[in-house]
Amino acid sequence: MKKLLVILLTLALCVSMLASCEFIQNFIDIRNENTTPAGTTPTETTPTETTPAETTPAPEEEEEPGYNLPAAVAYVHGLYKDKVTAAADFEVTARVAINGVVHTVEWTEDSDKVTIEKKDDYTFIVKVDATSVIESKFVLTATITGGDETATKSFTITIPPLVPMTWDEYIAKKAGEEGLCVQGVVTGIVSKTAGATYNCVFLQDATGGAYYIYGLTKDPIADYGIEIGMTVAALGSKDVYNGTHEIKNADLIVVSEEKTPVAPMDYTEIFKNATAMTDEALVKYQSSLVTIKGVEIGGQKLDNGYLYFLLDGKQSYLRISGSTLAFPTAEKNAFIADHEAKRGYIADVTGIISLYDGAFYLVPVSTSAFNYIGLPQKAPEEAVQDALEAIELPTDISKDTELELPAVSKIFENVTFTWASENADFAIVDNKVSIKLGAAATTLKLTVTATCEDKTATKEFTIQISANVVLSTTNPYIPSLFQAKLDGGKTLYLDGTFGERYLNTTDDITKAVAIYAEKAEGGYKFYILVD
Repeated sequence: MKKLLVILLTLALCVSMLASCEFIQNFIDIRNENTTPAGTTPTETTPTETTPAETTPAPEEEEEPGYNLPAAVAYVHGLYKDKVTAAADFEVTARVAINGVVHTVEWTEDSDKVTIEKKDDYTFIVKVDATSVIESKFVLTATITGGDETATKSFTITIPPLVPMTWDEYIAKKAGEEGLCVQGVVTGIVSKTAGATYNCVFLQDATGGAYYIYGLTKDPIADYGIEIGMTVAALGSKDVYNGTHEIKNADLIVVSEEKTPVAPMDYTEIFKNATAMTDEALVKYQSSLVTIKGVEIGGQKLDNGYLYFLLDGKQSYLRISGSTLAFPTAEKNAFIADHEAKRGYIADVTGIISLYDGAFYLVPVSTSAFNYIGLPQKAPEEAVQDALEAIELPTDISKDTELELPAVSKIFENVTFTWASENADFAIVDNKVSIKLGAAATTLKLTVTATCEDKTATKEFTIQISANVVLSTTNPYIPSLFQAKLDGGKTLYLDGTFGERYLNTTDDITKAVAIYAEKAEGGYKFYILVD
């Protein structure tokens, strides 16, 4: 058996070798057929003494392929015939080769929403401004050149409108996110043209979503021609300031000039039911236009621009601020004076819901923000108490002044006041107290008695009077402010530089700047030394 196996293997090897030999010989024959002149064998030689021209005829020059402009145009058309929309930048070719011959392609457009830039020798980039809430079209034209001839092919392309986000989507965006698009009816306009310090717009959509567009570069009145009731879209980035959601660095698009003013939401019951000015139910409709009915007009805190109102024992305010003043500055003083004169009146108040540190207040959108109804009818015992509560006197005085004391209530004409001073140095003459600062601080106590018919009530006021401090005009000061809300508390110093509206501060005392005082009429001027 083993011998038979050896014999079979040997036969197989021989067959394999024969096949290999045959393959090699065939390869040699094929090679010789390709390299040896006809009529000779691989081992024969045929020496000649002919010239190269006699041996090999000169090859004929091949004719170069020509330009084929129609084919190039058809090719470009085939590339872009289905390009009907463009919501983002895209590329187009700069050259087309037909049978190896290059045809160049140049591109033009007919819209200011499109620009074309050359990327390299092979490609153009069509840059599309797809940031409009209005659909637009443009024509993209290719000019194909082959030799001395040119032809054009045009394509009409649609830029689809940008879809405004919902209010929930807007609220969910984090501060710093860009590319936001919102749309709504204009409910308030803050304009530098009208005297405000910023350009802002308030919008409200059909679903009740409301938006605060803050710090516009362009003026909404002078540059955009915007009016209350128009439909406007805003494109910008998200920000959150003291609990207020807003869009900044925005561009505006007037979607419709037709005016459809928004009716304010009746917020009376929501305000009544609130347990605090930070209740979620009270603040969640921020930037919305609302009305609270039947409020009582309170006092004022003009340093902050607060015009107070009360309802059901809760107090809030309508704020007059240069940054959010939504009516001409020239009308501001009359608006404030009217509020002051109507202390104690019942009124309806209308404004935009705003937040400061998460607490509710209103921004007026017109000088008719308070609709005064009239004085409430109250019994004498209530009238004297309310009249006393309405008296406002300073709690401290730091300069020479003459303090005027009211003789009759501003709210109730039948309530009169009688005043007494516990400090002999500050006598009351004709309901006035002349206060001159002395070398030491002191306290002034005043008692007022309110009378209405046969009812009386009293109230005490304590006023701290500062000493007459004389500042040095030769030695500098380094003023500081402790800010408890910054990282657990920080002491801030002036660093001598200026921001857009304020002096800049630092918590590094080595960078603090010295302040010098200079005597001036009525007090002092303060200055820093630069370099």
